[in-house]
Amino acid sequence: QSNGKIWTDGEELLVKTESEANIIADFLQLLGELRGEEILPTTGYYDPEEDKRNGEEDKYTGWWYVDIN
Repeated sequence: QSNGKIWTDGEELLVKTESEANIIADFLQLLGELRGEEILPTTGYYDPEEDKRNGEEDKYTGWWYVDIN
């Protein structure tokens, strides 16, 4: 659930800005390196215009995501 700034659906972390997504992705990658693991997070954006055009507006629309799957 969202607290207004960051939330998760159990698979992705979702944040309001690209810079927050990049900071989290960099942190997770560094954490993996420190543990001797390779973690390659990806980031992306649920674009409101694209979602509207495709009829896919939902709770993800307008949020940046970080995915480590």
